[in-house]
Order: sequence, then structure tokens, then C-alpha cells
Amino acid sequence: MKSNLKNKVKITPVTFRKFENGDIIAFFPDTNDGKQVVSYEHNGQHSGSDINLVNILAKATPSEYADLKKELDKIYEHLTVID
Repeated sequence: MKSNLKNKVKITPVTFRKFENGDIIAFFPDTNDGKQVVSYEHNGQHSGSDINLVNILAKATPSEYADLKKELDKIYEHLTVID
């Protein structure tokens, strides 16, 4: 019997948070090493951030993170927003 496996697509989960000043930051939870997680901002772009920021900062709304997501969509092929 032949296997009917489809090509697997690597999904990149991302969650967006908002600083008190309104700046938006993206976190990539799959990069969590227990202390840090890869993050991304318009200024500074990729960086390491304290994992606790994900829980401390407020969730950004789709309209708030739209510009940053558009930028990330150019970098990551299969970006998936999670909460």
C-alpha cells in the first residue's frame, strides 16, 4: 500500500504583545529555552527577550499588530498567530 503523506509545512507560531508606550513586539514561543524567547520589533528586529514578558505585557489586537505582522510575513512563509 502506498503512503499518501502530504508535504509537511513548517508553521511558525507567533504572539503579539504591546508595551505601555504602544510599541508592539512579536514573540516566537517555539524558541523558548526556559529563560528567553526570540522576539521581533520594527526597530532592532530579532532579539532575545525574557520569557516573562509574554505574560506581563498586554495582548495586542489585530489592528495594533497588523504592520508588524506584514513585516514578518515577508520573513516567515507560514506565520500563524496564537494567543
